[in-house]
Amino acid sequence: MSNVKKMLTGSFLLSFEAVLRKLVGLVSTLMLARLLVPEDFGLIAIAFLVMGFVDAIKQYGAGAYLLKAESINKDMINTGWTINVTSNGFMAALLIIATPYISDYYNDIRLINVLYAFAGIWIMRSFNNPGLIMLRRDQNYLPLIKLSVITKLLAVAMVIVSAWLLESYWALVIGQFVTYFSMTVGSYFLHSHRPRLCLIGFKEQWGFSSWWLLQSIVGYFKGQLDTFLVSSLYSQGILGAYHTIKYFSSMPTTFLMQPVTEPLLVQLRQLKGNTLYFNQQLNVALIVALIIATPISIFFAQEHKLVVQVLLGDNWLEYSELFAIFSFTIIIYVFQKQMSEALVIFGHSKSIFYFQLISMFLIYGTLLSIDAPDFLYFAMTKVWIEAIVVLGLTVFFLTKYSSLASVGNLLLGIIPIGISIMLSFYLSRDVDINHIAFIRLTVKAFTFFGIYFSCMFFLSLILQKVSPEWRYIWQLNDKIRIFILAKFRKLIL
Repeated sequence: MSNVKKMLTGSFLLSFEAVLRKLVGLVSTLMLARLLVPEDFGLIAIAFLVMGFVDAIKQYGAGAYLLKAESINKDMINTGWTINVTSNGFMAALLIIATPYISDYYNDIRLINVLYAFAGIWIMRSFNNPGLIMLRRDQNYLPLIKLSVITKLLAVAMVIVSAWLLESYWALVIGQFVTYFSMTVGSYFLHSHRPRLCLIGFKEQWGFSSWWLLQSIVGYFKGQLDTFLVSSLYSQGILGAYHTIKYFSSMPTTFLMQPVTEPLLVQLRQLKGNTLYFNQQLNVALIVALIIATPISIFFAQEHKLVVQVLLGDNWLEYSELFAIFSFTIIIYVFQKQMSEALVIFGHSKSIFYFQLISMFLIYGTLLSIDAPDFLYFAMTKVWIEAIVVLGLTVFFLTKYSSLASVGNLLLGIIPIGISIMLSFYLSRDVDINHIAFIRLTVKAFTFFGIYFSCMFFLSLILQKVSPEWRYIWQLNDKIRIFILAKFRKLIL
């Protein structure tokens, strides 16, 4: 299979997996948003705030190390698994010890049982078969997707039944347990590798992974410390709304942006020796990501009231402006993720750590120093500073690893996106019909995205004659069309 076909297949399958993976949380949260009030979501926010830190500790970098390595063997896989299981067990023990104190801090005894349950689930998850990394290196995602389909369908069913019977946040806990238990057991059916304790090559892996671990911890605090500050500065109702709306605003990055990064990491590591082609492919990846992310971000900001009303219900309308603010993080995520992945390819996980550390101090130093009149001002300040520091990361990478001509090509490639966004924004903002919220949102979405992609088509048609990036995108578009038609014919026949 050609590299392009592998990349298309991998991106398609990973996109499908990402949708299913988040479907559990989406369905559960949508149901609970109608069964519970924002104050109840404050408890869920606190629990996931704590467990998110444990998850950041778990992401110590073995996967990234093994994906970027030129070649791997069983000892390398087993060493990564050993480090993972050992560190997770240690962190779970610390969490269990700390749980009563966390409960006392938030004055909510319900947190004790919830955190104990999540600690057990996270330990179970660490025993996944590490042999699956071989499937990812070969971009053989289909077996992984089949397992994901089964586990997610089971989890969705359990969440729906649990939410209906219990009308409680425990439905989310049950869904998490079903997901990771099924994934752990199923992973041993997908690959014949059987892990064992091993420390061969520990020093080299830990040298890479320790920086990855540090940047994961700092990255977590950078992403979640604002939620902690909200829990300390504002009411539990505002905390619940802040956490839930922030979660929903991140959905497009999970569904559409994240699946692109893994095939990109596998493909671009083969090109880093060819500077010209690497820069062009990195530009293409960034432009394609922005083509998707930018209109979603702007549409969410423009129609924040309708989106919140349709997704969460009338009880959440007073927080819709918060959704508009967070929608801009979709674009910020694109730049941060692309630049971070590129630095990983060059083995500079230390640089990512320094970026996370500096940006965390800049963001939260500012938030702690200002006297925010309300939570909207607080959120807007956080998003603006984050955009500035991510711009700094982008400038750092382009200055160090790219050329002036490549940067010029990137800026030229982004022009059609900016023009199309402005036209779709101004031409669609007054379009409305007197109907129910869902129909109104559907009409507005079709109008906005119809104008956007029509403009993109004509502008890119002109630009592909002078831009190598857009010329490649047009060629890739033809291959995607052929690929989809072939899959469709195979499906119906």
